[in-house]
Amino acid sequence: MNSLYFYILVVFFSFNLFSQELTIKTNNNSFFLSGYFFEDDIFLKNDTSIFLSSGVYNFYNDSIDFVIYTDGKQNYNLKFLNNEIFFDGLGNVEFQFLNQFFSYYKSLVNNVSFSSMKPDEYEIFMYDVKNKLNIFFNKQLLDTPLESDFHFFLINYIELIYYNSLCEYILNSTSSEEKFKYKLIPYFLDESFYFDSVNKNLNFFLFKKYIYNMTRLLSYKNSLNNTDQSARVFFSSFFQFAKKKLNKDLLNFCLTQFILDYAFYIDQSFFNEILSLLNDISDKEKDFISAQYNIKNQGKENVVENLFIAKNFDFYLENTLGDEVSLDDFLGKVLYIEIWASWCGPCRKLFPFSSALKKKFKRKQLKKIDFIYVSIDNDYSKWKKSILDLKIDGKNFISPADKNNGIGQYFKVSSIPRYIIIDKSGNVVQENAKRPNDETLFNDLLELLGK
Repeated sequence: MNSLYFYILVVFFSFNLFSQELTIKTNNNSFFLSGYFFEDDIFLKNDTSIFLSSGVYNFYNDSIDFVIYTDGKQNYNLKFLNNEIFFDGLGNVEFQFLNQFFSYYKSLVNNVSFSSMKPDEYEIFMYDVKNKLNIFFNKQLLDTPLESDFHFFLINYIELIYYNSLCEYILNSTSSEEKFKYKLIPYFLDESFYFDSVNKNLNFFLFKKYIYNMTRLLSYKNSLNNTDQSARVFFSSFFQFAKKKLNKDLLNFCLTQFILDYAFYIDQSFFNEILSLLNDISDKEKDFISAQYNIKNQGKENVVENLFIAKNFDFYLENTLGDEVSLDDFLGKVLYIEIWASWCGPCRKLFPFSSALKKKFKRKQLKKIDFIYVSIDNDYSKWKKSILDLKIDGKNFISPADKNNGIGQYFKVSSIPRYIIIDKSGNVVQENAKRPNDETLFNDLLELLGK
C-alpha cells in the first residue's frame, strides 16, 4: 500500500520459492514496479535482482510505462539503455502485443469509479470490458501471430480479469457481516467456471488469486449458518472446502494467502496450526511465510474476533494500484497521517521534514508506527508524479476531493496540509496535529509508541 525502496540486491519470493530471478539494470532510472500480488508498489532506484512468480508486472515512472510477462521457466534480464527497453523473456512481437493489450485494457478501466457502481452495473461493465478485450485480441491476432504458450496465456488472462474482478467486487464492497451477502451478485450462482478452472494447468498469479478468492466465497457460503464468525471457524470451513477441491500447489497458495490476509486475527498457535497443514514445503519456505506473518503483525495485538466488523474509518481510500483500501487495515500501530495535494506549496515544502522525522526513529520503533500520506488530488497522474518527484517514502493513498465520502469530508478538513495522529487502539488522538517540522512532535509520538 506504500512504496518500498530497494537500493541493494533484493530477494522477493512472492509466496513461491520456485519463482524465477529477474535481474534489472536501471541505468540510473528510477521507477515503480507493481504486480498483482504486491500490496505495495516497489520503488526501484539502483540495479537489483528480484524473484518473481509467473505473471504480469508493470514498470512505470514519468516517461516509462510498460508491462512484462514472466512464465516461470527461466531467469530473466531487464535493462534500460538510451530510453530503450531490453527484456529477454519475450520476443519483440509478444512484447509489443502485450503492451498494446494492457494499454488498451487500462484505457477501458482507468478513471472509472467502481465504488459507485451497483452490482449489476459492475457486472455489465466488466463483461463489456471482457468482450472488448477479446475483440481487440482477435483483431490484433490477424496481423500478429503469437507464440502458442503466450497465446494460451492471454486467452485465459482475459477470462480471469473478468471473473476475478467479480470476486474482488463482492469481497471489497462488503465490510460487515450484515452487508455481506453471498447472493449479492446473481452470476455467482453459476460456479462452473471455478470448478472447471481448478483442473486447469495454469500457473500465473491472477489465476491463483482467483482460485483463492472464489474459494473464500464458496467456503463462506457453506458457513452461513454458523453464528460464530471467528477466524478459526471461518478457516475451518475454508480449509475443509479447499482440500477437497484443490491440488497441492493451489492449496498451499490459498493457505499462505489466508495467513497473510487474516494475520491480524491469527495468534501464534493458530499460525503454527495452519503452517503444519502446508504440504511438502521446505524450511526456507516456512521461514519466509513466518517472516511475512510477523511483518503483518508488527505492533499489533493478535485477537480472534468477528471477521466482518464494520469499518472504524469509513471514507474512500485508494492505493497506487487503484485498489480501494481502508485505514482500518493499519490499526494496531500509531498512525501519523498527512492530508496533502500536489498543488499545495506548503505541503511540498514539509515533506523533507517528514523524511527527517522518520529517520529519528530506531528500527524497532518504526515497526510500531506508520507514516501515511493521503492526497486529495482529483488528478491521479499529478498525484503519482508528485510521489516520485518528492520522494515520498511512506504509505501513499489518494482520496479525491471530488468524492462525497473522501477523507477531507470525514475529518472536516478546511485547509492543507493537515496532520492527524491515531493511537494503536484506533482512537484519534489529535485531529489537527503538529507539523513534522515541530521538534516536539518526535517526543509526542515516542510517548504514544510506549503506551
